[in-house]
Amino acid sequence: MLANVKDRKSQYIDNQTNRGKWIFGQAGISKRVEFSARDVARAVKDELSVAPTKSSTICVLHNHPVEDFRSANFITKEQELLLRTKQHKLSIPPSIRDTRQENVDAWKDILEDFREQGTSVDVRLGEVDPASLTYFRPIKDEDIRREFPNYLAEVNQRKKIEFEWGDTIDSLLIKLNETELDELHRHSYYRGKYDRAEYAKFNKFGLNYLKRMDLFSELSDVENSKVAEILLKHNPEALKLKQNYMDVVKGGSIRNRIILRDVLYDWLKTSMTTPTEKLPFSKEYSKLREAYARNGAYIRLVPHKNIPNEPPCAGTNYKP
Repeated sequence: MLANVKDRKSQYIDNQTNRGKWIFGQAGISKRVEFSARDVARAVKDELSVAPTKSSTICVLHNHPVEDFRSANFITKEQELLLRTKQHKLSIPPSIRDTRQENVDAWKDILEDFREQGTSVDVRLGEVDPASLTYFRPIKDEDIRREFPNYLAEVNQRKKIEFEWGDTIDSLLIKLNETELDELHRHSYYRGKYDRAEYAKFNKFGLNYLKRMDLFSELSDVENSKVAEILLKHNPEALKLKQNYMDVVKGGSIRNRIILRDVLYDWLKTSMTTPTEKLPFSKEYSKLREAYARNGAYIRLVPHKNIPNEPPCAGTNYKP
């Protein structure tokens, strides 16, 4: 697949009754394919009405056009031509946006109705490219302990500082009365947000809750925030914790994204010059998996030739 999916199926249902079924796919503009997850839910409902089961696996696959990598200067114009003439193959792993927890949670929320009716639904995500299929999901603590132990101490440190910072700003925001909360919110990036008509139906309690959420978000994401300057002005301990949070947690995230960018660049070059079936055993693949782990993702690559040897939509946890 060298361009967006067109007239191809991109979601797969396996309802554990040996009745696998591709349900639909569509093309989109070069940056994004728009579709409704509700359409997937309706398709799953129709399929389960035909072949009822207590267990179902939904496989959601997508791809990234090669031209996107060319425009981002990850590959040269000459390399793109070799790919299009099938003289080279290219492995294009998922983006960090693809692997975020909220992406997985969105699918789980859509399919919650089936769980309430007694049907367990497992959602598995994958990225398809000319060389392989890369399954992905958010990484778990046990994954890090088992496969990336050298990264465990850093993860634990970041979680500890993130929890301490979140607990500190939450307690400070809760103590604000309504007048103080309104005044602080007027200095935030969200000022004026609740003047819009759609918020007229909210009572004061609801609006205050939303304003605290806005402030919490800004304090967690923005280093030089006017909100932080005002709220922490006479709190040296909180100021010190904030700086530690920005250095270790936010700074660590930036450093890990840079690591992934550099590793991904090397991986793309390697995938064009290495036989596809050898990619999962290469040192570059080990580096790629660790770079994704550092960015909160767990991946497993399957060369196209090996896919028929695995169960449909085998996922990240399958051991060949």
